[in-house]
Amino acid sequence: MNRVVAVPRASRAVGEARARMRAPSIAPEVTRKVLAAVGLAPSGRVRDLGGRRSRNVLVPTSAGPKVVKRYRAGWTLETVAVGHSVLQRLEEVAFPAPRLVRAADGATAVTVGEHVYAVFDLVPGRIFASTYLRRADRLRLMGLAGSTLAGWHAALEGFTPQGRHHMGFVSLEGPRTRGPDWYRSTVETLRHDRVGSPRLVSEGTAMLERIASLDASLGRLDLPRRVIHGDFGLHNLLIEGDVATPLDVELARIDWRLTDLLLVLDKQVGADGSVDGEALGVFFEGYGVLGDVERAALADAWRYQCVTSAVRSWLSVVGSADPASRVAAAHRSLELEDWVWSNAATADRLFGRRPAHA
Repeated sequence: MNRVVAVPRASRAVGEARARMRAPSIAPEVTRKVLAAVGLAPSGRVRDLGGRRSRNVLVPTSAGPKVVKRYRAGWTLETVAVGHSVLQRLEEVAFPAPRLVRAADGATAVTVGEHVYAVFDLVPGRIFASTYLRRADRLRLMGLAGSTLAGWHAALEGFTPQGRHHMGFVSLEGPRTRGPDWYRSTVETLRHDRVGSPRLVSEGTAMLERIASLDASLGRLDLPRRVIHGDFGLHNLLIEGDVATPLDVELARIDWRLTDLLLVLDKQVGADGSVDGEALGVFFEGYGVLGDVERAALADAWRYQCVTSAVRSWLSVVGSADPASRVAAAHRSLELEDWVWSNAATADRLFGRRPAHA
């Protein structure tokens, strides 16, 4: 790939500068304990990798620079094991991915206090999200992203990860970890406690009806399941030359392959419902052709993703330091539910099929 010309957006430049100046998001004494568990020790200054919500620090060691990652609060060893087994599988098949540093007994996760941590080798490259790019460069990167996601799905075809994730399916053939009953119980509790917004409370019953109906109709289809990335996009791709390395596999789990593609689309929809059709077209061209069953299921799978995402965002209001943003995220998901109908021409170009309104 030719050299990419990129200029960081102001928000990213400020974030990176602050990351270099502020205290690391992982306390130095915790970093030392985590490194000691895998037989390492810091040999210089520890700093944040950057980002407003970063839970990663860069640490120089005698074995080279390492990244120490803190997983989300409440995530158990069983949850973390899913992503770690995926990374180990990708290492076995020589697919680009962060490489875990193992302890002498082979363990890859370290518990300190209430959190789970892991240590990774530093991957060379650059993330081009939140940068100004030449049009030709953006299109090339989107094509590379599409082919990289296709490679990810191919590398993990038939693979069942260890552990258990709270999202997705329990296995390649089993039910969802969170099915309609989970959503019903969750919504009923949120409505009873009047959490969130009047809109969410008033629309809760209708949301449950749609989840149950869509779950049943999609469940009758033989949609291909894979270990999906769960948060794929340029924001999680470290690019070095022609190689793109997917980062941040916390949300990797068994799900419909189609889900990863719809999640990419979701991130590209603007506040006014517009998308960069050319860039997305290049992405999907880089990914390849979907099967007939997946194309037929696009509309319902999109709606299912939107309404279930709205419930999860609604639930995340509880205990959130920024409840207004979580309510806004839930509202956005509901507003996007009918995107495939109001943007049928765009959907037709991207997916090769114009969905018929249910």
